[in-house]
Amino acid sequence: MKKLFVYLNIIFTMFVMVSCDENSEMNTIINSDGSCSREIVVSVKENPERFENWDIVSQNKDSIVVKYFANYQSVEQMCNDWYTHENSDYKIVSSGNFDKSFKWFYTDYCFNETFKFSSNVFKIPYNKYFTDEELSFWNFGKPNIIQNLNGREACNMLSDLEKRISNWMNICYWNEMFDIIENNYSSIINPPLNSKEFSEKRDSLIQKLMNIDFYLGEIDEKLKKIDELFGSEAFVSLANNKGFVEQFNLKTEEYTAYFNRNYKCTLKMPGNIKNYNLGKIVDNSLIYNIDIETMTANQLELVVTSRKINVWAFVVSVLVLIVAIGSFFIKRK
Repeated sequence: MKKLFVYLNIIFTMFVMVSCDENSEMNTIINSDGSCSREIVVSVKENPERFENWDIVSQNKDSIVVKYFANYQSVEQMCNDWYTHENSDYKIVSSGNFDKSFKWFYTDYCFNETFKFSSNVFKIPYNKYFTDEELSFWNFGKPNIIQNLNGREACNMLSDLEKRISNWMNICYWNEMFDIIENNYSSIINPPLNSKEFSEKRDSLIQKLMNIDFYLGEIDEKLKKIDELFGSEAFVSLANNKGFVEQFNLKTEEYTAYFNRNYKCTLKMPGNIKNYNLGKIVDNSLIYNIDIETMTANQLELVVTSRKINVWAFVVSVLVLIVAIGSFFIKRK
C-alpha cells in the first residue's frame, strides 16, 4: 500500500509539476503472462525526497529529473494506479485490459489503454463552439467529417472549424485578462464604467474581442484593444501596475506550461507488434506521445496487438511427426 501511494504521488508530480517536457517519459512493458511494469522519468520543481524508490537522473537550479519504476500483476492494476490531485489543473483517468489468444504455432496479444482527460485550465466550455466529433477530427482525423464532401465544401468546413477553435481560444484568454482587470479595477484612473457595470458587460465585451489574436502584441497593446471599445485610455494604465503585471505574467506562464506539456511514451509487447492505432514502431517498441492536443480532445485510446511465435510448438510438432513416421515404418516391418 505504501508503494502504491508513492507511485500515485509520482504520477501526480508528472502531470502537474512538469517543467521540462523533453525529460518527461513514460515507458511501459507488457509481459506475456499479463504482468507489466511502468517507468516514469520526469522533471519536477519540488524536492523529491518524499518519494521512495526514486533515482535522481540530473539536477540543476531550476528542476530535478527523477525516475521511478513499478511492477504490476495486471494491466488493470497498473491503470487503476492513476491518480490526480484535487488541486491539479486537469484530471486523468486510465482504464485498460490485456487479452491473449493461443493459436498453437503462435499466440496473439492485445493491449488497450484509454486515458480520459478533464481540464479546468480553460474556463469556457469548448462545446459552445464545436462538437466532440469536430475536435476529435481536428486532432486525430477521426471521425472523418469531410468524407462525403468535395474539395470546396471540405475547405469551407475546415476554415469555419479553424475559426471557431481560434475564437474559443481567444475568448478563454480574454476571459482570464478580464478576471485580472476586475481584481485590480480599483487602481484604474477614471474608468469608463464602474466595477459593477464592467462585470455585467464583460461577456459582451469579450465577444467583441474574440476575433483578435490574444497572443499578438505586448500587455499594453492588449489593454489598448479594451480601451478602443470605450474610446478611452483608462485600461492601458494597468500596464504600469506592478500587481496587475505580475498576475498577468503568472497566468501567461500557466498557459505556456500547459501548452508545452508533452510526454514521450514507449510500449513493449510480447513478440512483435503487428497493429497499432497511434505512434510508430522503433526497434519493436511503439513510440507515441501524450501531448496538449490529446489532452484537449478529452480522450486518448491506445490499441496494440502483437504476435509471439511459439518455438516449442514447432519442436513438439516435429517430434510428433517423426514419431508418426517412425511408427508407420515400424508397423510395415
